[in-house]
Amino acid sequence: MGDTGRQKISAVVMIYNEERQIRECLKTITWVDEIVICDSFSTDRTVEICREFTDRIYQREFDNFGNQRKWLQDKPAHDWVWYVEGDERCYS
Repeated sequence: MGDTGRQKISAVVMIYNEERQIRECLKTITWVDEIVICDSFSTDRTVEICREFTDRIYQREFDNFGNQRKWLQDKPAHDWVWYVEGDERCYS
């Protein structure tokens, strides 16, 4: 078929203690080229569940969303970055 010309997309998910809903969130974004997790040192099974979907897991203490996103700028491998929250879902 060849190259479709589609730009690759990284999905970045910032989370903390989301074990109850993170699996469902990540299931709906498996179509992206890369999933990057930024966990604020969850104390539940959040990170363990995320490892089912990606090995690109970073941890940083949360201070505010602006600083978190700035710290994450160089983590995604692709130019197109989609920020997703743990309670969001993407259905086609």
